[in-house]
Amino acid sequence: MQKPTPSSLQFFLLLKSVHKTTGILVFPLVLLAGLTGFYLNHGKPLSRFFAQPPTAMAAQSSPWSQEEAEKRAVAILGGPVNEDVKRRKKDRFYFRAHANRKRLVGIDPQSHTYWLITRHGRTRYDANGAYLEHRWFLRRIAKDIHTGKIIGWGGRLLADLVSLCLVVFAITGIVMWFLSRNR
Repeated sequence: MQKPTPSSLQFFLLLKSVHKTTGILVFPLVLLAGLTGFYLNHGKPLSRFFAQPPTAMAAQSSPWSQEEAEKRAVAILGGPVNEDVKRRKKDRFYFRAHANRKRLVGIDPQSHTYWLITRHGRTRYDANGAYLEHRWFLRRIAKDIHTGKIIGWGGRLLADLVSLCLVVFAITGIVMWFLSRNR
């Protein structure tokens, strides 16, 4: 067994320092990525714990036609709307604001209730505009946290930085392992 030279010892200590610092800085984000990744892989069984019972609404005497639903959507969104045919299901109508494509309203013609829908949830209101309930889209929230998209381009940059730090963490760990084995 040969004795390590001062330069190889300094290199080993530098690697150890980089490895430790990278691990400490990246740990919270790796933990968050691990938890959200676990939820994305096993979301169905876990969603039972977060399930919200549906709010039953009585059907009104006369259901709205598509024209009446569109008038209601114009009043809710405050301007011209486009029907979102791709989302139409269960005899509900969906409309997007013409000026701002991110604003979406869903209208139930039977109960005269409506939803304001965002990327991470939907809020339900009755025909008079009174708040009824809010539901979160947990899978979409977990995916946006996992990718960093939840805080915009900076979040994606942070997610990329974490992945690069993990590469550095792995490489320094492997090199330290080999150096300690060769001593």
